[in-house]
Amino acid sequence: MARKLHIPLWIAVFTWGCQSEPEAAFQSNYTGPLATIGIPQDVQGHILTNAMANIRFATDTIDIDTIHEGMRMTIPVDFENTGTQPLVISDVRSHCGCTGIEWPKEPIEPGEHGSLRLVFNSEGQRYSQNKTIFVTMNGIPNIRNIFLKGYVEPSQQ
Repeated sequence: MARKLHIPLWIAVFTWGCQSEPEAAFQSNYTGPLATIGIPQDVQGHILTNAMANIRFATDTIDIDTIHEGMRMTIPVDFENTGTQPLVISDVRSHCGCTGIEWPKEPIEPGEHGSLRLVFNSEGQRYSQNKTIFVTMNGIPNIRNIFLKGYVEPSQQ
């Protein structure tokens, strides 16, 4: 008889545990399924893009014109946080190893400016060049692209 009482008791415990409410502070700031990853939504589930960080580059296509093979070129890429929240750049990558990138690790406040530093190494690169830089940040969309194009004159070896 004692075993028969355990089953209804466990069912009651699990049912009660599943009905507990999330923290009220979390509910007041974000709602919807994307709230768990920090994306604000209204009660209908629409993303509140005006309540997020946003990045605007001075230009998204950089033309390095013509350079000689073996040269290194440092290129600053200026940007502004045009959103309403601090901008956090979590990662910046190139699709090849010929471009090194430095970026600010501290948050950029709304209305503030920052700069990426690209270093293009043309060693082993020849002719037409089209590189894509992927900037990962805390906005929608969360990945923005910068394009690097130019021509590398082959060395005369």
